[in-house]
Amino acid sequence: MDKEENTLQFYVNGVKKEIASPHPSTTLLKYLRNELGLTGTKNGCDQGGCGVCTVMVSWWDPTKDAIQTKNINACITLICYLHGFAITTVEGVGSQRNGLHPIQERLVSCHGIQCGYCSPGMVMSAVTLSKTDSEPSLERLEQALEGNLCRCTGYRSILESFKPLCKASGGKCGDIEDICELRTSKVNTGLEFTDDWDVSSDLKTLGSNTARFVSRDMIWIRPTSLQEVVRLMRDIPGARLIMGATAMSYGLKKGHLTEGTLICCSHVQEMKVFTVKNDVLEVGAAVELSTIEKRLNEIIAVDESGRQNTCFQALRDSVRWLGSDQVKNTGTIGGHLAVCDPRSDLYPVLMALGAKAVIASEDGQLEVSINEDFISGPWKSSLKRSDVMVTIRIPTPKNNKIFYYKQGKRKSFDYALANACFNIALTEETVASASLCFGQIGQISRSAPNTAKLLVGKKLNATTFGNIQDVLTDELRRLQGESGNKNKLQLAQGFFRKFWNHIAVDANKADAEADSRVWGTSKGTQVWEAPSPTQPDHDAVGKPIHIVGGPSLVTGNATFVGDMPRQQGEVWVELVCSTKAHAKILSIDMTDARKVPGFVDYMDSSWIPGKNEIGIALKDDVLFANTEVNFYGQPVGAILADTEEAGKRAAALVRIEYKDLPAILTLEDAISQESFIPMNYKPVQCGDPDREFENCDVVREGVIKSGHLEHMYMEPNASIAIPHEDRELEVFVTTQMQQFCQKTIMELLNIPANRVTLRTKRIGGAFGGKNSRPLYVCGPAAVAAYRTGRAARCILDRYTDFMITGKRNPFLVEYKAGFKKNGKIHAIKLKVYVDAGYSADVTVGIINKIMFHADGCYKIPNYRIEGHVCRTHTASNTTFRAFGTSEGAYIIESLIADFEILLTVSPEQIRSTNLYKEGDTTHYNTVVTNFTAEKCWNECMVLSNFTKKKEQVQKFNESHESRKRGLAIMPCKCSISYPNRSSNQGCALVNVYLDGSVLIAHGGIEMGQGLYTKTIQIASRALGVPVDNIHISETGTNITPNPVPTAASVGTDLFGEAVLNACTTLRERLDPLQDKNTEMCWTDLVQKAFSERINLSATGLSRVGTNHRDFEKQEGEPFNYYTYGAGCSLVEIDCLTGEHQVLSADIVMDVGKSLNPGIDIGQIEGAFVQGYGWMTSEEIKVKPDGRYNVSGPVEYKIPNVKDIPREIKVSLLKDCPNERAVYSSKGIGEPPLLLSISVYLALRDAITTARRDAGLPPVTRLDVPLTAEVIRSACP
Repeated sequence: MDKEENTLQFYVNGVKKEIASPHPSTTLLKYLRNELGLTGTKNGCDQGGCGVCTVMVSWWDPTKDAIQTKNINACITLICYLHGFAITTVEGVGSQRNGLHPIQERLVSCHGIQCGYCSPGMVMSAVTLSKTDSEPSLERLEQALEGNLCRCTGYRSILESFKPLCKASGGKCGDIEDICELRTSKVNTGLEFTDDWDVSSDLKTLGSNTARFVSRDMIWIRPTSLQEVVRLMRDIPGARLIMGATAMSYGLKKGHLTEGTLICCSHVQEMKVFTVKNDVLEVGAAVELSTIEKRLNEIIAVDESGRQNTCFQALRDSVRWLGSDQVKNTGTIGGHLAVCDPRSDLYPVLMALGAKAVIASEDGQLEVSINEDFISGPWKSSLKRSDVMVTIRIPTPKNNKIFYYKQGKRKSFDYALANACFNIALTEETVASASLCFGQIGQISRSAPNTAKLLVGKKLNATTFGNIQDVLTDELRRLQGESGNKNKLQLAQGFFRKFWNHIAVDANKADAEADSRVWGTSKGTQVWEAPSPTQPDHDAVGKPIHIVGGPSLVTGNATFVGDMPRQQGEVWVELVCSTKAHAKILSIDMTDARKVPGFVDYMDSSWIPGKNEIGIALKDDVLFANTEVNFYGQPVGAILADTEEAGKRAAALVRIEYKDLPAILTLEDAISQESFIPMNYKPVQCGDPDREFENCDVVREGVIKSGHLEHMYMEPNASIAIPHEDRELEVFVTTQMQQFCQKTIMELLNIPANRVTLRTKRIGGAFGGKNSRPLYVCGPAAVAAYRTGRAARCILDRYTDFMITGKRNPFLVEYKAGFKKNGKIHAIKLKVYVDAGYSADVTVGIINKIMFHADGCYKIPNYRIEGHVCRTHTASNTTFRAFGTSEGAYIIESLIADFEILLTVSPEQIRSTNLYKEGDTTHYNTVVTNFTAEKCWNECMVLSNFTKKKEQVQKFNESHESRKRGLAIMPCKCSISYPNRSSNQGCALVNVYLDGSVLIAHGGIEMGQGLYTKTIQIASRALGVPVDNIHISETGTNITPNPVPTAASVGTDLFGEAVLNACTTLRERLDPLQDKNTEMCWTDLVQKAFSERINLSATGLSRVGTNHRDFEKQEGEPFNYYTYGAGCSLVEIDCLTGEHQVLSADIVMDVGKSLNPGIDIGQIEGAFVQGYGWMTSEEIKVKPDGRYNVSGPVEYKIPNVKDIPREIKVSLLKDCPNERAVYSSKGIGEPPLLLSISVYLALRDAITTARRDAGLPPVTRLDVPLTAEVIRSACP
């Protein structure tokens, strides 16, 4: 083979790249990051599930004789697939050096950035949309972003940033135009993107030719004709056909497929057809799913028969909800069918329509029906190895009634929990033929022929439906076989009922008209107190300036730990993790692992020169398990290798022999077996609930429970350790808690803290998950670097991060409570059990905060709460945003909801009646002061128009049988500060340079919450200089020692106050000079001070609050102050499927005097949406072997852009300064999360209404998350 034939050719940002002998397992993401250093394309999941790796690609499309453009996930796109393509990364869109693209500019100025890890992917999806649709609708904009996840912002501000792309847009920042008007530079709203390079002719040539690449034991061939494909399949034993290779990429990356020939059919013209003729749609097997969707939309929009033909709509709907743009832009219909995924969206539709696949082989072509015989089993096709799927022929009857239904864990970009397609032909009003097909009911997609046969000859009325219900149920149970999943059976029945509502002559038309998966697009309103018009221009406090670092984040120029260039001689550290939940380690066999090229060494606990003992409250954790493993995934050791690929291959070949030990995997098992961590928790009590229960009008006992919750920060944990002289170690790590990581490393290595420097510039989200658990990256990297003398890099892939870093603690509460008839809470007794996992970590703090917050905003005269920490054989659970406070709020709100059904008083009256009053005393003996929750409540009642909404909900529910709405309002109280005095301090260093520029360093970590921005704003006021003069580079223990954790919403309180103190010191030194030279500008003043030998560097130490809690004596104030708020949520549920939508969310928050309304509103919206995921879609279960049932965003469903409230209003409470924090502000990062519980309450309200209207009693217990399955099961 000559060199040119074996050379992959494509363009990256206008520059032609050539790769000799490319290996088929190499992904575009690895190439961009490792070979080209284009780290703006991030690695978030390596599954195609989060969108942070989104890039835009262009290619020559011979069917259109033009260049076409699409966006793809670089992490699942194999580089060989891109021969003849032009790739554009975020670096090719705009840069800080040459200027930002308007789309990037808008994302910055409209506060669409927080941590920024997802921002490059967002930019690339928006840029692609601007290239492929000149006037997209708002609905299309939301669809374009469905594959791009964000854990920080709540999406609303991102959508507002991009709305000028859409038709009917005013060209402004929408609901945050006031924020945008305060930015310093004008944004070009034309949003034009032009290529400055022309590669059309080269792309046409490269895209028209057969390509063949040979590398090691693998061959990649891309033919251009069907004849070539058939010949290759005949001549090459074991050859595999691929299309977009999105499924195959997983096996290639994991090393499951290391040899053989791959034949890519992406350019075979006979497999790219799309025609409609004689009521048959023929689609080529290599046609991308996005192309099919687009063409079907065109048919439906342009052709009158297309609008009336429900076949096209059912086909379009099945493709529409199949996946994200990025996935559908690469995935093809042929590849989708060949995989035979039992969760397939397409099989039920194609089966119901009687579609056939055209199969080619050396013997010719034949048609094969796509039915149950086409699928031999889950993930198995009945096709022979040499068969080539050429096209799919789909009948498109004009007059049939055809509908597709699907239910997933979230609204879009999700696998089906169940789906179905129904096809009925009518002769006048009588059924002439029927086909009923279901997915996810059994192991494969199945039809229900008995029910279909019974329908024939019947009229579509209530009598017919009543006669066939039992037949359908029996047939579905038969199709399910032994699996017998009740929820899937209910979903299948619900789908058929929805279908009947659409077609029956006597169905409830209101339900049919409301039955749509399209809930409209989202919008928002924000209200805050504007700065005084007399405020000096340089004083940025109170102004909604954009987050510092925004331009570098949207251009991909911002450096995260994983983006740092490799050091000379650097080793990759790959953890070797346990495959048992609890077992003795009998032996470890490294024989096969050592044979992997690039293997360097194996590291275990014997490498640790210091103590293999780690912990915060207790030293009950280890870096590497020694003789016994205590959870599935626990690190046993680590492979040191020259490359990541070698490290992963070697780690997979380590053989560990175990002896199983009894494992406790659930909280219930831990309670029953009394598996407790021995820590002394004294109950907190006021009054005598046991005595007072007899004085209550209504008394009940119950259980409240919540499970694991994954942080799902977009940037996985990462660390790089670099050894230096004199036993010095420089460690870059993704942590909120530098002091703990530094202490852990010094104890592991037995060296003093002054030899260990921790550096963190920024982290891509954290939410508590990067407090203590980064020990599994900084510890191994530090030990490896220290022992080998080489730089060491340890970055967790998403699967490992999910497996070992811990979750929000599951908890279970047993309660007894008593109310008065008027709704007054009289007595409550709680027993709280919290699952710590295998070690204590910070669970002691979580228990304490739960015990202080399970009162919510309510005065409870007789109250007792006790807590117990349980040990299970799962990964150690850890802090999570609003830890303890959110659990406490959920406990009391859920308890009240349990009583709502027993009292005649309205839920809102129960809550307002029990609100604390100024001067009341809590159950932990704190006097309530500055209690603004009632004011927030009253304003929220007005903002939400609660009374009118309640009337509208009642009217809606009266007219709809299978759809119900629910409404709920609640207050929140969230403590701010640590309960121990020593932790309520912050450190800062402020340096002023002779040009007048200011450099700040403090102990806080920037993770998207805007800490760096707010501290710069504080300095601008304190020093009297504009923010452009002030910079923060990073946080390092060599500059600001002993930093307390950046957590608990206290970052600005502690480090902002420290910066203020340092700046005040500087002003005290400079003011005497200024007084003598009143006209002297800042720069001249600084230079004058230098000439006078005045110190231009100052340190600051904050000592925030006087609170300190003695837990042994149960004395002292635990918190400095509280942040209050109120939230109202309106929801609608589909009783037949369990799907729901938050129609509106109205939030009023007391943030004191906001330092930055743009940032604070972003925190409120982001926290609410994150909490909403906890309440509804984010579910984790522990398998019998100790593994979690999720390993990344493909399975774990955080909210995406379609899940957020269709309308969200946020109002910042006015005239409520807070004298206990810097410039009268309040901590705001965590409190709004509590208000997401209002969604849970509204859902309960809707479910209760559905059951009441059906003559059923209320459900007495509903645990979160209220998934579609839970809601469906709870409904009649």
